[in-house]
Amino acid sequence: MISGKELFFKNVDEGREGHNVGLSTGSSKLDLYTDGFLPGTSYLCGGASGSGKSTIALWTFIYQPLIHYLKGESTERDPHWKIFSLEMTQSQVYAKLVSMYVFDNYGVTLRFKDIFSRGKDCKLSDENYEILKNCSTFLDILDERLDFYEGSLTETVYLKEVDTFLKKFGVFKDNEYIPNNPLQVLGVLIDHMTLIKATNGRSKKDEIDAISRDSVMLRNKTKIMSPIHIAQFNRNSNNQERMKQGLQDPSMEDFKDSGSLVEDSMVGLSGF
Repeated sequence: MISGKELFFKNVDEGREGHNVGLSTGSSKLDLYTDGFLPGTSYLCGGASGSGKSTIALWTFIYQPLIHYLKGESTERDPHWKIFSLEMTQSQVYAKLVSMYVFDNYGVTLRFKDIFSRGKDCKLSDENYEILKNCSTFLDILDERLDFYEGSLTETVYLKEVDTFLKKFGVFKDNEYIPNNPLQVLGVLIDHMTLIKATNGRSKKDEIDAISRDSVMLRNKTKIMSPIHIAQFNRNSNNQERMKQGLQDPSMEDFKDSGSLVEDSMVGLSGF
């Protein structure tokens, strides 16, 4: 068994070799605070209903890290994601990611409703349809690197799905996880925590807290799994009064149904 001293210098040496810097989130300021999208790091994205939590999480923790990886940055990270999409369908998530790709590469703004021709006077033009067809390779990459789960999420389902996902990239042996690539980053995103279902006589808070604890346990055991939790702020009177006073920094009480999400996370995005 490796000693604490040996582990300490192992981490020091890895840092000197550049392995303690992650894939860019697309924001130099955010990268300064987070060191990029790193393996073995927990992230929490919180905000009020309809504030764009899912969009910014997809941009920060999936789209930008993926694009920087494809450009040859930190290729040893080889990022893959498990996505528990409890609110949007897989096609809706793809539409958000493709809209980012289209704007980056063609300078064209295509909203979700434009892509799917939803609503009056929103039929996708032939020109924009051709642009989407040109995104075929990017969509292939999403198919290769994004593993989706759609349905009710409980702790039991979460543990089963994540176990299957992790076994694609390593093995569990003698209560340890041995990754095929110790420098890889595996994002496990839940969007969003409020939609988790309670089971076995638990309250929703108990179920959320259990999954949050499981995420920490798996993060620490695997060293390459990075949980990404999206959570909604409470709509309580104290929160509204603080916002009227211009106090935007969130507190633990702002996170709906569970304070464990804050305690179990290492990096948080908020203030929407």
